[in-house]
Amino acid sequence: LKDVTNGKWLINPEANMTTGKRKVTGLGNVDNSLSWPIYELPDGDYEWSVQAVDGAYEGSAFPTPVAFTILDGVIKTTTGLSLNKDINLEIYSVDGLLTVEFKDQLVNSRIIIYSLDGKRVLDKQVNSSVFSTNLKNGIYLLNISNDGKIYNSKLAIF
Repeated sequence: LKDVTNGKWLINPEANMTTGKRKVTGLGNVDNSLSWPIYELPDGDYEWSVQAVDGAYEGSAFPTPVAFTILDGVIKTTTGLSLNKDINLEIYSVDGLLTVEFKDQLVNSRIIIYSLDGKRVLDKQVNSSVFSTNLKNGIYLLNISNDGKIYNSKLAIF
């Protein structure tokens, strides 16, 4: 979590923000938590991002930070985040062929697929309303972005 108003880190990343290489060995600074409440931030502009850490304590790349503004103690604006909302798509798999059909206009669309050990299997800019790729049988984490909206899901290929 960074205060971009003054350029100071409020919660310092334990890894290089560009490469994802970890500076420490062990769990991340939120341990195994799925949330980390933060209270009483002063008015200003902020950004945050997260990093996945696998069982060998290797870190993933950081996604694009999400920016937000606090004014009069209330979050007023956010950019870069709309989790699993308002993104109209259809995802299916037949015989190991994953297909993603975008129902909305494509704007800066990107598909990233991670294996469960945090390795990036695919990172592709999407220029067509239908995208297909072959995947080995297994469980994956899927991240799709389109027009500033983000869709995250687990994916089983069998």
